[in-house]
Amino acid sequence: MEAGGLIGGIYRMLEWVRRFSLTNILWLFVNIPVIYFSFNLLYLKNIYGIVQTIIILLVLLPLLFFPATTALFSVVRLWIADHNDPSIIKSFFYYFKHYYIKSLLGGLMIVPIWGIFLFNFNYYSGKFGALAIMIFIITAMFLFVITCYFFANTVHFEMKLFESLKSSINLCFGNILHTMAIALTVFLIIYVSFFQFTFLIPLCLGTASAYTAFFGYYYSLKHVQNMQGVKKFNV
Repeated sequence: MEAGGLIGGIYRMLEWVRRFSLTNILWLFVNIPVIYFSFNLLYLKNIYGIVQTIIILLVLLPLLFFPATTALFSVVRLWIADHNDPSIIKSFFYYFKHYYIKSLLGGLMIVPIWGIFLFNFNYYSGKFGALAIMIFIITAMFLFVITCYFFANTVHFEMKLFESLKSSINLCFGNILHTMAIALTVFLIIYVSFFQFTFLIPLCLGTASAYTAFFGYYYSLKHVQNMQGVKKFNV
């Protein structure tokens, strides 16, 4: 390999590391309150403190996590769609503001569904054992991908909130293999980041997950026909 080609390859690799790490740090920075109370929840023992922390998280997730994750998906969409954007920081906060209300409203609808799901999982898994756990794992997989598709729909198409949610559900169940591939790949990224190489958490956990989810979403669009509510691409 020529020196110029080697240097060019190293430069491109470092540029992608910079993109992933900077965007991931921005996403984590906005979600500091969510991260703080989530870790607190792991160590709380009394029921009052647990309930209080859960209520705080139910408020913070639509207010911070959903807009920040929508901004994260917006930035990785630029990369996948091959848009040249000079400022990751500027783009991230622009999209955070631009999609804030829509993300907030989506969070207000999706977060309670996740809350009900996790409550039922905690309640029934101890009563019915392995069968219940398996059912809940499969349900969690679909719910997770629907949530990812909501973020992707929000940044990729101009559609109303309910149309976006309906389209996310249709796309999720329209190609089960893609849904499983996205869920398993993202869960693998999360597992490796938390239990094998923890330095990946600040480096690329959120960005790599969003990139994988949006890439799968983008690919799935080519295989699912007659999606309802699709109007035109965002610019």
